Amino acid sequence: MSTLLLVVGLILTIGGATAGAALVAEGRRELARAADRRLRGGAPPAHWLADAEVYLSTAGALTALGVVLLGSAFPAVVTGFAGAALAAVLVFVGMPALILIGYLAPRWVARAAGGRTAALTLPLIGPLTRVLGPVLPAARHRGDPAAIVREALASGATVDRELALAGGVMTFA
Repeated sequence: MSTLLLVVGLILTIGGATAGAALVAEGRRELARAADRRLRGGAPPAHWLADAEVYLSTAGALTALGVVLLGSAFPAVVTGFAGAALAAVLVFVGMPALILIGYLAPRWVARAAGGRTAALTLPLIGPLTRVLGPVLPAARHRGDPAAIVREALASGATVDRELALAGGVMTFA
């Protein structure tokens, strides 16, 4: 049972974090394209950009659920360890693995292939968003342009360049 929890937790953590990072990366690209189209008198931004916060909330919920499952399976994995050995396993194996799997690897994937990853994850996140939508707080604030700024800050965007661009685009739109 603990192995199943560990595997499902890993899949949810990796999938949710990768989907979130890819959606943020593609959202930034789409925001720049939308601003360019608007400046040239073209069509308004893509429809999914307005729903970005809800999709990102779903990806965050999947990541959080994966981390909870990993946390519940981890005690069964380390039952043979005691005292200092347990602390060493947690510090040198558990925490680095969680940071690598849940934070660094998804961002590397999103930077390398953000558009393709977002295109692959959006059809999976869409139905989950409809299911989880009523319990996600982002569903109540749909279409709020500040959501992209909040997500950009959470993902480590620098205020000077990226957020100034996003702020200018939102003001223009």
